[in-house]
Amino acid sequence: MHDKVGGAEQAAWRIINAEKGLCGTALITSSATKKFKTDLRVYQIPVGFSGIGTNVRLGIYPFNGTVYREVKRILEEEKADVLHLHNFKYFGFSAIEAARSLGVKVVFSVYDYWMFCPLSTLYVKRKNKICYRYQGAGCTECFGIPGLGFQLRKILFRKFQDRIDAFIVISEDERKILLENGVPRGKISLSSLVIDIRPPARVRKEKGKVLYAGWIVPHKGLDLVIRGLKGTRYSLDVAGEGIGDGYVDECLRLAREGGVRMKLIGKLPNEEVIAKMAECEYFAVPERWRIPLPTVMLEAMAVGSKVVGNNCGCIKDYLPKTNLFNGAEDFAECLSKAKYIKRENDNSAVVDGILGVYRGVVGERNG
Repeated sequence: MHDKVGGAEQAAWRIINAEKGLCGTALITSSATKKFKTDLRVYQIPVGFSGIGTNVRLGIYPFNGTVYREVKRILEEEKADVLHLHNFKYFGFSAIEAARSLGVKVVFSVYDYWMFCPLSTLYVKRKNKICYRYQGAGCTECFGIPGLGFQLRKILFRKFQDRIDAFIVISEDERKILLENGVPRGKISLSSLVIDIRPPARVRKEKGKVLYAGWIVPHKGLDLVIRGLKGTRYSLDVAGEGIGDGYVDECLRLAREGGVRMKLIGKLPNEEVIAKMAECEYFAVPERWRIPLPTVMLEAMAVGSKVVGNNCGCIKDYLPKTNLFNGAEDFAECLSKAKYIKRENDNSAVVDGILGVYRGVVGERNG
């Protein structure tokens, strides 16, 4: 429905569609930016994605009266029992308050750390390191002295955090982060993702080909792959696009100076990325931040790539030691030792678990 999507949107869309026929489902989203087809009931609410109003809503006070009124109207019209939040930061806490005003229970699938970090990443970009301090005084590392103001954000966000009835996380590392930010253990359920793809029937593997797919931004770690391939026989394809600050230019420079055979193939539709995954021998997940769970990692496993990942966050819970690297220094060695990891995703179990969360918050009276 939108031109700019990432793993969170793919994860949400797959779960929403997998629930069809098992519970009544309608979708609330920001205004679509391209044509789409679906048999779901879809409600679109105009939400700005730029300007100081959006920055204030995302960073300090995420409430919008129009969103509140529209979400409340839709929930009443649908006679909803549960509002399941996915990537909802542009709607903000307006959606939570609309649900609470009607007695509708709120479930939140957590795909990033916007609730605990103004930048959503728990990553200090100018120091290239993971943030373990969370919002508040720790924000001075990213924003200088003005970052102290985010202590107020912490107080406000905790207030609304407490109004969410259940959280669904997709890794043990993510559960730990929620616990450290005051979410009660009894509100947290661990799930996986719905991965509704199958490997192509016949694929000619490109030996020595490494694929990276995702946003080209510092915390995603593409430069680790490029520096790790310096002086090696491997080649690299990059599917994705950059967001600001010259990082793409830096990666191009590193490849040029290191003699790395790198091809930027730009942003591709998800189905084309899946096809590329199946063709390439290796798929790299060089995340520097504590990503909850890279959707692309599960996709690449499903289509038969040798998946290698940076040894941080949830990635080490999914890959064996042979497929983990520690920064650029041992990336090439990791490629030489990496194994194919066959992972079957039990989508029925994932959906059953989510439906169980719904039943848990509304009670068995609604079935």
